[in-house]
Amino acid sequence: MAEVSRFLLDWIIPMGFRELMRWREFKQGIKTASKDSDILSRNKKFHNLYAGRRCFIIGTGPSISRQDLTLISNEITIVMNHFHEHPILEKWQPTFYCAGDPLSNYTPEETKYISKVASKIHPQAYFLHLSLKDMIVKNKMFPIENTYYLKFLGSPHEWARLKYNWNLNGAVMDILTTMHMAIIVALYLGCSPIYLIGADHDWLSSNTHMKHFYTNMDGNDFKGSYKYALEYTLELWQIHEALRDAALARGVTIYNATDGGFLDVYPRVDYKTLF
Repeated sequence: MAEVSRFLLDWIIPMGFRELMRWREFKQGIKTASKDSDILSRNKKFHNLYAGRRCFIIGTGPSISRQDLTLISNEITIVMNHFHEHPILEKWQPTFYCAGDPLSNYTPEETKYISKVASKIHPQAYFLHLSLKDMIVKNKMFPIENTYYLKFLGSPHEWARLKYNWNLNGAVMDILTTMHMAIIVALYLGCSPIYLIGADHDWLSSNTHMKHFYTNMDGNDFKGSYKYALEYTLELWQIHEALRDAALARGVTIYNATDGGFLDVYPRVDYKTLF
């Protein structure tokens, strides 16, 4: 039955019409983001808060174990996910924290891990996926007064038609990783330039195993085949390309200062030469 439906869709409804319908749904989705305006409007305070200041976005790839993080103790920093496992927190605290996974990704074990973050990381603000709000509030996992939420909607292709003109007080481009989310936050803060470290993105070399500076909870982040990992990585790269273009449209350059890794979307720079 499903094959028949696809056949009818392909031959009866023109491709251009389907594209138009998707575009209308996307535009309508942006408009309906207004129902979350009370939540998202709190984000306005961060617009250009650090305009012209460079910032470092710190991923959780194993390469950060080879880089001296004491060098960025006085920089604008954005950390993510399980960074609360890193010993550098005994020496300095990050400026911002991001967690980009939607509620559907949270297993009981992941929920347990994320509930430990606020006791170890004390930033100016925590930025979380909007779908987490009820869970966060109910379980008092983060301090309400400095916890903020982002609403994700739309593909790079759709946002390109709008020249990547998004704001955190409305919907922003959908993401696959928290690194994507952190870049969106950094751009909204007005940071320039933006440096990425710990963005190893080299899991295709290790049989679909995502490595981090900490021990993986389940040992394998990809639950599908190697083909799935390839398709996932392609989509992830396309989002990075859109973020690169969105940054350039704002006059901002994103540099990859990761020690190694596969991410080749952004120009490379040697981390040690930045100090």
